[in-house]
Amino acid sequence: MTLFGYGFIVVVAFSLYISYRICKRFNGESSFFLSGLIFLLLICMTVPVYIISANSVRNSVDVLSGDRYEATVVDCIVSESRGGRGRTTVRKNYYYPIVEFTDNSGNVVRKELNRGSDAPPRTGEVIAVASRPGSAVVCDMSAARSPVTLFLFLLQSVLLAALFYLTCYGFGVEKAVNKRRTKWLLSICIFAGVCLYAANLFFPV
Repeated sequence: MTLFGYGFIVVVAFSLYISYRICKRFNGESSFFLSGLIFLLLICMTVPVYIISANSVRNSVDVLSGDRYEATVVDCIVSESRGGRGRTTVRKNYYYPIVEFTDNSGNVVRKELNRGSDAPPRTGEVIAVASRPGSAVVCDMSAARSPVTLFLFLLQSVLLAALFYLTCYGFGVEKAVNKRRTKWLLSICIFAGVCLYAANLFFPV
């Protein structure tokens, strides 16, 4: 099992324990349905936070420890996903660019970009990437300036503030962490996200 898998197990165990602590505060009057509902709510909050955080850490490691190059899009990998409701099946293609660049040793390297989209990439497009030796993919340096990055960071901030309050409630210390302090924490997280996005937008690394 990978490190990501072990982390996922810890997240599920944490959600289960906090659910137990919250249900325990109902003096044993909570039903099995309510316990499952609380656990499902926590899972829906902790899993997105974990996935966003893990992806951010991985990309940060690639950017900070990798070498930076100007790469050219030469090909792409097509991945098909299926979805829909009932008998209706919708197929959608996602395209992951293959980029080519010359590393510091003078070798021509081809690697897959770490993010894809539903639109085919333009062959010949030049993009800034960060490549870490031994990694099978390269990090797109422009990803930090994407509005999606801002949205994910703000979503993570809101979910973290909510998880913080629920954890405090589970341990019975929510009175020490009043609504005013929770609002301040959420405001600081959102402000930090906006500043980070603005810095990457106007002062790209």
